[in-house]
Amino acid sequence: MSQTLWAVIIGGVLGGGFSLVVLIVEHHRWKKEFKIQYLQAELTRREKQCEKIRNYFREGIDRDSWAPELLPACWIRLPKKVSERITEVWQRIDHSQKQGQLDLFQKVLIILGEYMSEIDEQIEKLSGIALPKKKALKS
Repeated sequence: MSQTLWAVIIGGVLGGGFSLVVLIVEHHRWKKEFKIQYLQAELTRREKQCEKIRNYFREGIDRDSWAPELLPACWIRLPKKVSERITEVWQRIDHSQKQGQLDLFQKVLIILGEYMSEIDEQIEKLSGIALPKKKALKS
């Protein structure tokens, strides 16, 4: 075989190999960016869920009576492990007194904050950028 033919074959293999490497790298970058976008949308969805739950508790404290849809809203809107923790705290704390209501509210805010931070941690891990802490769950 002539040297020209070998040069064409080697050049084609190298060019195709580099194209394949670039394609693989770009595919991984696209998957990572897509996952970050999905997680950011999930974070926004969770923020809305937690805000509604927080408002139920805040209104209950202000009125000194709990809305009947409070716990069902937790069970429906939140994952099972989170709603079970809220129900456990609800049963453990005497929420008939104002101080008990405030303690309950504080513990629920902590549970909801942990629920939100799961997504924050995943986004930070993927992007390598620390997200600013949200103030949505402040009482």
